[in-house]
Amino acid sequence: MARRRRGPSYSARVVAGYRKFGRARPTDGQRARARKLDQVGIVAAVVTALAALISSAVSSYATAHSLQDTRAQLNIATQGQITERFGAATQQLGSSTVDVRLGAIYSLERLMKDSAVDQPTIIEVLAAYVRVHAPNSRRDSPSVDVQAAVAVLARRNAKHDNGRPVDLSETNLRGVNIARGNLRDIDLRGADLERADLDGSNLGGADLTGTNLRSANLNHSILDYANLSGAVLAAAVFVDASLVSTRFSDAVIDRHGQIRFTNLSGANFSYADLRNADARHTNLAHADLTAAKLDAAQFSQADLHEANLNYAILRQANLESAVLDGANLRYADLAGADLSRARLRGTDVRGVDLSAANLHWTDMTCIAFDSSTIFPRETQPPRKTERCRWRR
Repeated sequence: MARRRRGPSYSARVVAGYRKFGRARPTDGQRARARKLDQVGIVAAVVTALAALISSAVSSYATAHSLQDTRAQLNIATQGQITERFGAATQQLGSSTVDVRLGAIYSLERLMKDSAVDQPTIIEVLAAYVRVHAPNSRRDSPSVDVQAAVAVLARRNAKHDNGRPVDLSETNLRGVNIARGNLRDIDLRGADLERADLDGSNLGGADLTGTNLRSANLNHSILDYANLSGAVLAAAVFVDASLVSTRFSDAVIDRHGQIRFTNLSGANFSYADLRNADARHTNLAHADLTAAKLDAAQFSQADLHEANLNYAILRQANLESAVLDGANLRYADLAGADLSRARLRGTDVRGVDLSAANLHWTDMTCIAFDSSTIFPRETQPPRKTERCRWRR
């Protein structure tokens, strides 16, 4: 659309009128009055614009205030609905019908997603529900609703926990499926997790003191800094699991032998406490046991090939008939250790004092040693050859 041209001012039109009709040119007084009328028109236009601007500002303020009031009312209504939903769900948890209880559990899960601020309270409700309906005194598998509650807790967004750990201590969770669950810092003291599926779960920092993990699947799980003191680990599987600085109680593990025949292939036990642990016949191939405390541990017939035992403490440890091919034992403490009939083909023992170790019938083919390695007086150090049949 073409822009309209602005017309001449009043004074200009007066002068043009005089010229058109052949009249005499306006006097100075007439020109002054014409200019005054122009100024009055400009002032009137400015005042009108200011009035419109003020009116618009007042209207905008009123609209914003109205929107704020509406938002506050909506928030109050939303909180009221959340309270009503929470009350209805908790009441349904006491139903005698399992379908109603399941619906209540999933309603609480939805409520956690809709209101993150209420998540800590909902977690406490669900955890208490599991503790009441599945106490550790029971030996049967937990009911469907209990398993659902545990699954909801395992897949929650832990960022909204507000630092509150999930308390599932002394509960019966036999055979539950919590694969890839978020169980970080969870309290599972004294819980029964026999045959539970924990594949890929994050149990970092979890308290598993006295927990029954017999035949549990812990493949690819994270157990960094977890406390497994007194845990029952017989036949549990830890393939490719991470156990950095994980703590294992000594006396209880030794007395009951909970990790015999356990598959800990590739697990990370660096700085872990496994003193007096009974790990006979255990698969620890490629495991990282850097600086681990393994005093008096039982590793007879264990598979430790290519394991990292750098700086590990193995005082009085039993490694009879163990396989240590290609293992790294540099600077390990083997005072009083029993390595009779053990296989150390290609093992690195530089910086190791073997003077007090039992090396009767020990296979030391192609071991890596130097002047810092100390052998027993009765043991002849193996002859170094340029070529070795055994290869890592």
